[in-house]
Amino acid sequence: MKPLRPTYAEIHLDCLEHNLAIIRENFPEDTFLCPMIKANAYGHSDVMIGSALEKWGVKHLGVCLVEEAILLREVGIQSEILIFRGFGESELEYLDRFQLTPVVTDGKQLELLIKRKRNVSVHLKFNTGMNRLGFEVEESAAIAQKIIENPFINVEGILTHLADGESSLEEGSQTEQQLQKMSQVIPHFDNWNPVVHALNSGGLICKIVANRGAVPSPVNFWGRRRNWGLRPGICLYGYNPTAHVLEEEFLPVMSLKSHIQSFRRVKKGGKVSYNGTWTAPRDSVIGVVPIGYADGLPRITSNQISFLIGDQMVPQVGRVCMDFLMVDATSYVEHNPGYENTNPEVTLFGWSDKDNVLSVEEMAKQSQTITYEILSGISERVPRVYKPLTRVPA
Repeated sequence: MKPLRPTYAEIHLDCLEHNLAIIRENFPEDTFLCPMIKANAYGHSDVMIGSALEKWGVKHLGVCLVEEAILLREVGIQSEILIFRGFGESELEYLDRFQLTPVVTDGKQLELLIKRKRNVSVHLKFNTGMNRLGFEVEESAAIAQKIIENPFINVEGILTHLADGESSLEEGSQTEQQLQKMSQVIPHFDNWNPVVHALNSGGLICKIVANRGAVPSPVNFWGRRRNWGLRPGICLYGYNPTAHVLEEEFLPVMSLKSHIQSFRRVKKGGKVSYNGTWTAPRDSVIGVVPIGYADGLPRITSNQISFLIGDQMVPQVGRVCMDFLMVDATSYVEHNPGYENTNPEVTLFGWSDKDNVLSVEEMAKQSQTITYEILSGISERVPRVYKPLTRVPA
């Protein structure tokens, strides 16, 4: 069904391609690359993003759930898909039917594969400090021996998960400790010559910084392997989670847009929205925007954030509702005669129609959360549409 409400998320695939190019240009061509498109590609549409990445030659895609992978297969995506949650017995048939690659995270999963005695390629996850999923480092020799005894299992990759990739260049960092532990695992699996991957967005950005000598690295762990495989997430979608500034800027891929549905005049002293948390300091013009917390706009941002109408910032006022929010458009209408007959575009974050950009980081800050949660929380009732930028910044 064609979207009827004037609220949508624009997905700028040209920005995605730009961000992918930054990553590729800074690592050897043979570096293992597995973009993460779990959680609906961080809210950007896993089908749209996965299809684009495959078109640009990406050979591996990462999701959390078997269900996510099945959807990608059903729309025709052929790239290898890694299932990072692991799997249970009821999911084994789907791994086969849809040719999915399991990330094995514990002994129970490994035993399920051994029990059924079918050829399968796997990636093995090791816990080096995240303490969430993965075999213990001390188990690596025993696991390798068990797989040698069951040669229908092929170890295609081994991996770990960085708990604090953003701080990788700090002396004594947790990343240093984690990669040192992972280096103890690798020799046990030399028989399979597996890819080894560990670097999330924070880790790969720090690796770029270290390679350039922009920040002297106090440790030599980067050099223990020619390259560590990459699993970019948030940087692929336009945001740098580290404190390091790169010469090339990652560009936001999503722009969240709506339009003012109606204007209404409120006298000085009038209150707006539930519980009257905002009082007009003057005679004001309020714009009603058809987007709310059911669409992923955090209610906690009420009266705390501003949005763009063209190139002008307007404050959000009153409580954010389930389906609507209000903005104080008084300053906007003062410069736009005849506004009553218009429905101007409102940019909640991302690129405005004037090529201004409003970072989602401000919304995350006001929500006391992180960019990941805001992006992935944009509801499925918000249509995703493809629209290239008028001009991609150099």
